[in-house]
Amino acid sequence: MDAFKYASILLKYRPRSYNELVQRLKKRGYPPEEIAETMEKLVRAGVVDDFEFCKYWINYRLNYNPRSKKFLEMELKRKGVDEETILRAFNEFSEFKEQDLLRELAEYKLRLLKGMTDPDTKKRRLYGYLARRGFRYSQIKDVISQIMEDED
Repeated sequence: MDAFKYASILLKYRPRSYNELVQRLKKRGYPPEEIAETMEKLVRAGVVDDFEFCKYWINYRLNYNPRSKKFLEMELKRKGVDEETILRAFNEFSEFKEQDLLRELAEYKLRLLKGMTDPDTKKRRLYGYLARRGFRYSQIKDVISQIMEDED
């Protein structure tokens, strides 16, 4: 199977960043010339575009597996997207309000923990849940104290 066909198969599953696709083709053992030619075709066709990929990834994460802005930035950098492109993509998402997202996730997790009677354990689990999604301690602390007050 040639590199173009393999790249097309990968892109059928989900959009990918330029660098992510190059790495997958290298891993598969395609020669650098064939990879360069394939990537040039894909970019010219508009199929591979890091800016569009960033917008897709942010939207996907907001809707299906919410994470903090910092966490999303790290994910996109790991996928080989440059910082300027990431910032431009975030500017497209004016509705990305991290504090609202944090509160929404905290309230969701608190509903799951409603049967728990020990408030310290509840706070610890809530903190862990939010920290694993990339939120900072100061943000989490503020939201948890607000939510726990509302709950009382």
